[in-house]
Amino acid sequence: MSSLPTQLSADLIPLILELGSFWPRDLCALARVSSPWRFYTRKALYYAPTLSTYSACSKLADSLRRDESLNALIHELDIRPADIAPCSRAVSKGLSDARYILSIVEHISTLTLGGALAVRAERFLHILSRPDTLESLTIVGTPYNDELCSVATSSLEFDESLSSMFSGLQALSLSYLDLDIFAPCSLRVAHVHLQHVDVSSGSLTDMLSATTLETVSVVSDGLSGDTEEQLHQLLLHSNIKKLHFEVEWNKGHDREYTFLPLEGASIDSVAQLSLSGTHVCPAILKLIDQCFPALTELRISSRATFIKPQDWVSLLTGAHFTQLRALTIPSGCCGPPYMKWGAEDVGELGRKEFRGVAIILQDA
Repeated sequence: MSSLPTQLSADLIPLILELGSFWPRDLCALARVSSPWRFYTRKALYYAPTLSTYSACSKLADSLRRDESLNALIHELDIRPADIAPCSRAVSKGLSDARYILSIVEHISTLTLGGALAVRAERFLHILSRPDTLESLTIVGTPYNDELCSVATSSLEFDESLSSMFSGLQALSLSYLDLDIFAPCSLRVAHVHLQHVDVSSGSLTDMLSATTLETVSVVSDGLSGDTEEQLHQLLLHSNIKKLHFEVEWNKGHDREYTFLPLEGASIDSVAQLSLSGTHVCPAILKLIDQCFPALTELRISSRATFIKPQDWVSLLTGAHFTQLRALTIPSGCCGPPYMKWGAEDVGELGRKEFRGVAIILQDA
């Protein structure tokens, strides 16, 4: 009778690591079990480091200095150290080590910068040793109303030199920062997310290539008219297929903000439109239908929706939204106040499908 094996097959180790969600300290403990465990746990530990403190930046930099082979294991990198003591020696060393990390990593496809690295962020982007490997870039600034915000404003200067660096970039996400654009740039990305971004100079049409842009998501505070104007220009000069526009309300803001499509324009490329937090009424919907005649999916999430069930039925049975195949709307409307519909109010909209349009009612 053969004895049972005393050691776990090395082939099973990656399967075990994929099945569970391990804390870094657990992976460190597993790395001490045997050489095969060390091989696979190092891959998991260093695949996507998240550095939220200056000391974490220094620790990773020290590890990379001791063992150069770790460089090849890093594929995603998130560096957002908290700015709690901007004059301390630890912060100075942490920033220096963050620069060192960016200057040597050669295989990252996803990069997120934040904290002090979002202040004049172009300085840190120019340090990158292999920017051509990046597929996704995110820069997260500090919200302007953050009580822990440092004196320096989060910002990015984008010019042709930066644009030429990111030849493989597919997705760009910018949040809470001032953006200066120096034409021409024509960054060839497919997906763009802008959240509370103030374009201080230049225009998004100069920054983004019209031939590659497919998805645009904009989150605004509803106060800057320039945000919507920048978006209108993008729509006119590109072939955007998916558009998301959202207004995040802060205390004291006017809740009657309306996303106005380009009156008189007809943009055939947009097939999916999502609106959140904006004022919506039958007249606005008719403008949307005129502006986006090829719309196949419409999503509306807002308590400032002034459209009754019979209004929706009238729009869907008339000559509007003839290409629409999916509709997601609030399960109520604003009187004011906002009131959720009862079963007797919903009527024909309660069907899963109405005249070839799949309908989803959701809480606003």
